[in-house]
Amino acid sequence: MRFHRHAAINDVLHRALSSAGIPSCLEPSGLSRSDGKRPDGLTLVPWERGKPLVWDATVPDTLAPSYRSVAVSNSGAVAALAESKKTSKSFIKSLGRKIRFYSGDVNAGQYLMQCLSVAIQRGNAALITDALHSGSLSLSPF
Repeated sequence: MRFHRHAAINDVLHRALSSAGIPSCLEPSGLSRSDGKRPDGLTLVPWERGKPLVWDATVPDTLAPSYRSVAVSNSGAVAALAESKKTSKSFIKSLGRKIRFYSGDVNAGQYLMQCLSVAIQRGNAALITDALHSGSLSLSPF
């Protein structure tokens, strides 16, 4: 279910780019980072300064082995770490402005933020539901 949340965010971004008149593709082949992983998406036309936009969505998971040592240090540490590593807010604001310009909808930026928030909340709810059904999470205080 963790991957569903990630895929939902990428789907929202892909559809938002389309709403701004910017064609894009998910998981483009032929591109890879230095660690061999592919980016989540690529615009098929220039985004800024004549270059396409390449994006890689990150959904921090406090249970992931890579975050475990940070997660135990204090509440919210994983989210703070992920936030410090990303510049997603400026990208989302820029994309919202482009959608607003292309569509004329003054609420486009707010709608985009709401769609992303709902995708994350649905993914989180699915993770909790899965954990409860598998017995790996208990809400009992005892």
